Amino acid sequence: MIDEAAGLIDSTTVRLKRCRHGMMMYPLRDPHVGPSFDRYG
Repeated sequence: MIDEAAGLIDSTTVRLKRCRHGMMMYPLRDPHVGPSFDRYG
């Protein structure tokens, strides 16, 4: 089972995460998108 809070792919620049509306890839340095996906899915 995959922990929903954990990213599926972690690298130094991007993260792939299972979110409410499917898989989302976002840059780790983005101050708004990543934290929103982590917080709200």
